[in-house]
Amino acid sequence: MDVHYLLGKFLVLLDTSLPREFVMACLDCSNKSSLMDRAERMKAELGKRRVKWMTKKDTFFARLPLALAGGFALIAPMLIMTLHKSKLTSLLTTSFFVLAVAIMLSWFMKDASPKDIIGATAAYAAVLVVFVGTGGN
Repeated sequence: MDVHYLLGKFLVLLDTSLPREFVMACLDCSNKSSLMDRAERMKAELGKRRVKWMTKKDTFFARLPLALAGGFALIAPMLIMTLHKSKLTSLLTTSFFVLAVAIMLSWFMKDASPKDIIGATAAYAAVLVVFVGTGGN
């Protein structure tokens, strides 16, 4: 086993957001100094890219629709179940909104693992099921 190969594997484990070209360059390096030079250049390039397209205003407006959707996903079913007090309405509302949230989470959480999406959906369903259990006729 080569030292550069092990270092490349370590870099992949350390930071999975590293570009593929950088990791491949680490694996192909012939000496340690060129590896460090490439690492510093890539780190500087990544820093420039992040500054270029991730300002505070941009990140706020990127998160705002998701925050509003999350608030809507909690308030809308509770309003429906409060205004129409029947067990059937509560169960149908809960089923529909849990399904809709599961689809939204799987669509927007591209970097999440399946267990994260299942956990978030289960937590959301638990909140609505508690509301079903306490309300309705």
